[in-house]
Amino acid sequence: KYHNLEFKHKPYPKLHHNTWHFRYPIPSDVRHAFGGKHEIIKSLKTDDVREAERRKHQHLDLIVNRIKAIRTGDDTSLHKAALYWRSLMNESEDARGEFANEALDEAVNTYINGGWSTVLGVAGSNPDQINAIERTPKGDRVMEFMDIALGKNVPSGTYISDWQKAYDVKAKTRDLAVSEVKRFVKEFPYLNMINKKAITQWIAKKRDDGAAVSTIRRSLTHIGQYWHYLQRLEEVPDEYNPFSGHSLKKRNGGQTDVVGFTPDEVTILLDAVTKKDDTNLKHLIIIAAYTGMRIEEICSMKVSNISKDRFKIIDSKTKAGSRVIPISPAISPLVKQLIESSTDGYLITGLSSGSYGNRSTAIGKRFGRVKSKLDFPSRSHVFHSCRHTFSTALLRTGANSIVIDFLMGHKSDNLAIDTYSDGASFKQKQEAISKINIIENLEDYIETKQVIVNTND
Repeated sequence: KYHNLEFKHKPYPKLHHNTWHFRYPIPSDVRHAFGGKHEIIKSLKTDDVREAERRKHQHLDLIVNRIKAIRTGDDTSLHKAALYWRSLMNESEDARGEFANEALDEAVNTYINGGWSTVLGVAGSNPDQINAIERTPKGDRVMEFMDIALGKNVPSGTYISDWQKAYDVKAKTRDLAVSEVKRFVKEFPYLNMINKKAITQWIAKKRDDGAAVSTIRRSLTHIGQYWHYLQRLEEVPDEYNPFSGHSLKKRNGGQTDVVGFTPDEVTILLDAVTKKDDTNLKHLIIIAAYTGMRIEEICSMKVSNISKDRFKIIDSKTKAGSRVIPISPAISPLVKQLIESSTDGYLITGLSSGSYGNRSTAIGKRFGRVKSKLDFPSRSHVFHSCRHTFSTALLRTGANSIVIDFLMGHKSDNLAIDTYSDGASFKQKQEAISKINIIENLEDYIETKQVIVNTND
């Protein structure tokens, strides 16, 4: 006779012959993978109620992951189920053989259509069970499952979702890291494939394919963080990190450096965006060329942080990045116009925020498309090139390099200036900016009537 414990939700353990059993109803859409059974009953191999409760959750995870894998066709969930069998076998050496047989039943009934009946049909008079499984369609998946359950293999991507939840960084950084790791595990599906030699060869291939050194370093950093997580789970050796110690020197001068747009190139860009009637992008380029601000600094600039003669950048990652930039007389009419026409409190009005709260995402992509159609080199000419244009213009008008550093939001690498000085005065910065003249006939690109905002982000 069964005796129920008090549980609010199914599944629940039942006591039978002084041994607790796990009982779980099988949804109708996946019963075919469970031999048509309406419920699963598994012995928890204990008469202790607390231990039964703990083991119940292990079996629950196993069943849930198996059902998820059947419904989605994603083996990641089944890999987790195999790992649960591994944990059960590790915890109970006496029952290891029994758990191994149950794991094999699980795999055969999940992967092979018809389960053991199909395997026996393939076996015929051959009593070799493993040989029969290997010759059965999808038998290789069964053996893969068992290699994981018996501890011979661990799929590299098994813990990605768990690591993603635990990785305490900004959302954008985390999503980028997860994408990097997912791409990596497609090339290295099992942890036993990952070693120093394999990673060295992987890096060499990346470089041969044209990947930038900075890109490879970033990948190694993100994948290395996942590796550290696996070390904490004791899935990989604690003292061994195949992602560290690689020499990544730039070849023949390295990757293409970002260069500034010449004044003529800035005019070409403005003509192109004017033709497309992309007013916001046109204003963005003009302001970048005359202030040296980064794209997100401009797009997130609030009207409340602008006064008659200056922009105030107050939300920067670094002390040097928080700065005051004088408004060039050349763009003062445009800035006044944009402030008066703003409908949302931002200098560039009507931009939508991206997935991570950045207002520059969509307009930055529009800039990239315009630049590509004009056949600018993809890596050397980017929106950041406008900062190079600005600093070059300052330098060529005789501006002091320290003044340029403070306008650009850079440290000067001079301890006395960076630590003990208040920096260049507003007057010094204003005099420097007032001398630059980047865009000929700038007034032709600045509307004299109310600004019409392009919000097609």
